[in-house]
Amino acid sequence: MSSKSQVYLLAFIFISLGLGLTAYKNIKLGFPLFPGEQRSVWSVEAKVEFEAQGKPVKASLALPNRNPNNVILSEDFTSPGYGFGWNNEGEQQRVEWAKRKASGKQSLFYRVQLFHTPTEAGLDKE
Repeated sequence: MSSKSQVYLLAFIFISLGLGLTAYKNIKLGFPLFPGEQRSVWSVEAKVEFEAQGKPVKASLALPNRNPNNVILSEDFTSPGYGFGWNNEGEQQRVEWAKRKASGKQSLFYRVQLFHTPTEAGLDKE
């Protein structure tokens, strides 16, 4: 295969991949495709503040329940100096922050951006 035909083949693959991903986002996820179309993006933020007393700290926060019609665009956890982990035990998903020794005012932040789709986000039930 000549180098020119390899370039054409790669270009065809990349163009097909781009068009396929665009179609998937528009058809299955309901993302707007044309100018003027609008969809709501929900931003949910939580801030946990407390006064630490120089002892080990463990904080837990319940996360919003997962819904097949909601697509998470971004999810951020901010906690300087804290260890971070997920707790998936039980029905309610939680995140946990821990620090060996904390004193003074402490702040932990959580933010999620959700996009509500008109249909279940590509999760076909069989």
